[in-house]
Amino acid sequence: ITFSGALTVTGTLDAQVNGYDVVIDGGGTITDACTFSNTGTLTIGSSGMTFTNGVTATAPSAVSLAGSILSTNSNMSFAATTLSATTIINSNTGGGTITFSSTLNGTSAHDEDLTITAGTGHVLFSGIVGGGTAPGDISIVSATNVTANLAFIAKSVTQDAGAGDTLFTGAVNTTGETGVAGGDIDITTNGNIDFVSTITTTGGANEGAAGFDGGDVILKSDTAGRVDLDGTVTTTGSAAAGNGAGGTGGAVTITADAGNVNVAAITTTGGAGAGSGNGGNAGAVAATITLSTANTITLEGTVTTTGGAGAATGTGGNVTLDANTGLIDTNDQIITMSDGALTCTSDTIDFGTADDKIITTGAIILQPTTVDQSIGIGGGTGAFAVSDDVIEAIQNGSSSITIGRSNGTHVITILGIDFYDPVVIQTPSGGSIA
Repeated sequence: ITFSGALTVTGTLDAQVNGYDVVIDGGGTITDACTFSNTGTLTIGSSGMTFTNGVTATAPSAVSLAGSILSTNSNMSFAATTLSATTIINSNTGGGTITFSSTLNGTSAHDEDLTITAGTGHVLFSGIVGGGTAPGDISIVSATNVTANLAFIAKSVTQDAGAGDTLFTGAVNTTGETGVAGGDIDITTNGNIDFVSTITTTGGANEGAAGFDGGDVILKSDTAGRVDLDGTVTTTGSAAAGNGAGGTGGAVTITADAGNVNVAAITTTGGAGAGSGNGGNAGAVAATITLSTANTITLEGTVTTTGGAGAATGTGGNVTLDANTGLIDTNDQIITMSDGALTCTSDTIDFGTADDKIITTGAIILQPTTVDQSIGIGGGTGAFAVSDDVIEAIQNGSSSITIGRSNGTHVITILGIDFYDPVVIQTPSGGSIA
């Protein structure tokens, strides 16, 4: 059954059970809730379609979508779906949930974009996304909860806003096609953010010359939610060929305004240069890896941000851990930055009890959140404690270790401690050191 012109139904359209195909090519509007029970295919062309009171299309063997698919605060659900062109699915500002009950694919790798607006409804990806052909940019403008149950492969993934939780259970991959940088993963929501598996945003393979950059990973919980990453985050520049320079690794920025930040492992490295080409930098060097919260930061795996090999080695990235009045717990994990800097800001620092876990030739700053916080070094009295274990966790070779804020008015008490690198103990705006 093919509708070539505009289809307008004031009432309902119920496609009965049978093996026929339905094609809607001219757009139009169906005012009542619509169910496609046919077990053939459903195709909605580039003119799109408005299903005022929602649509259920989970019976067709395959669904092809393009254009703008709209409802007015009503649910829309689709079976195994292929995007034939750029597609917008919008259930307005109310409680219309958008569900892909099976797989979601593009037609040409990384070409067909999908924009989803669910208002206060939810977004659910039940099947693998991009397992056949990866779609282009997937953007979620609004939703309450966003859930992806299996692997998720796309050019990039963006969530602009969410009132609830965001959960990716399977591996998420935005690695670039050959000759293309890796795509960004940029998620903002009010609730929890959970990635149960890995995140990969590596630059695409070279085309015989320079490597390509890795994509950035930006995760932000706006209110009281946590950010919990159970798998490794990998964003690396790709290797070069000929005499090309390696690609630059992506930046990783994770923020939870009030909840905890738990990270399994992060690797952001530059790609190898070839011939006379330099290695790629680890990332946006000023802020390659930034973890921040007003609660606790916990590392559950290694953090690596190093430049790629080449005629000149790429620059390592800086790591910033900012727990505000909370705890930084590196959990005896290794942090490797080559020549990058490490800045730790919190009320409490716990680098574990193992030696030589913080590895860099760059600078290290250890500072409390407030300018007048007292500091105890080597067992000295102070709310911000820099213990022997903290210093011994830093491998000999950093360019400097600075304790105290650059605008500090601290009362600093030193009991007894051995430093193996140049050290600056500062309270330049007042206070005392004893």
